[in-house]
Amino acid sequence: MERIHQRVMERNPAIDQATVYRTVRLFSDLHLVNEVVLRGVAHYEYADPVSRHHHMVCEHCGRAIHLPTHYLDELRSQLKNDTGFEPHMEHFTISGLCADCRMDTNHSHSGHPHAHHDEPHAERHVHG
Repeated sequence: MERIHQRVMERNPAIDQATVYRTVRLFSDLHLVNEVVLRGVAHYEYADPVSRHHHMVCEHCGRAIHLPTHYLDELRSQLKNDTGFEPHMEHFTISGLCADCRMDTNHSHSGHPHAHHDEPHAERHVHG
């Protein structure tokens, strides 16, 4: 939020930090921006209503990997069919370990490399 506040101050120095925080929270509540937390730091992205944007974020290295929407489309449909509940998943983030960190026994939960199951790899996009 500090970066947002600094950018706002360049245009209007009279805007205080509390106003920026409230406005960003409002934009998030209205689904105009999405919050993505990378390594404990919140980043905000424009929420494009036409192109939903989802991530898998590595808990160790902080890499954000694009999650194709078809995975969540299947989940949304299954949840709706099975339970009658219609989830709103405009933005979705899954945390875990990326393929590189899974293979490093220092980052593995068990002290051994995480098993690979020949799963297809998602397209990787690093967001800064």
